[in-house]
Amino acid sequence: KGGYFVTIFYGTIIAIITTLAFLYLPVVVHGARSIADINAVFQNEAIFVHAKTFAFTTLGVSQLFHMFGMSNLNRTFFKAFNRQKWFLWVAFGLGFLLQVSVTEIHFLTLAFGTIELSFMEWLGLALLSTTPLVIHELWVLIRFIRAKVSKE
Repeated sequence: KGGYFVTIFYGTIIAIITTLAFLYLPVVVHGARSIADINAVFQNEAIFVHAKTFAFTTLGVSQLFHMFGMSNLNRTFFKAFNRQKWFLWVAFGLGFLLQVSVTEIHFLTLAFGTIELSFMEWLGLALLSTTPLVIHELWVLIRFIRAKVSKE
């Protein structure tokens, strides 16, 4: 019933945004224009660890947002705002807390090889990480509009 397509589609979306987060520092901040330029920027260990932290954070947080969309493929995630789906909010909160811990608690940053992120970096990565949920919501909206048009 389309499960393979959904899995591959959203897996690809999450892979793309994770890669974009990883490449943000060398390409946008440091102006790298080729793979050789990116490799040269990544010779700086601090920049490389920063980029890996961006990718790791985006991967983790995007999975949390993706969970809401996958709770029901045919309905908006706003349906998750009910008592029956309280566990999704608990899982999201715990997952987000763990993800923040890995980048903000010193001994965990050492264990995971991450660095502390600024508030603005967290905000940007969190917004990027909503991409799977935004795509889900657009898909539900398109299906809703198509259903309304076909009834008329």
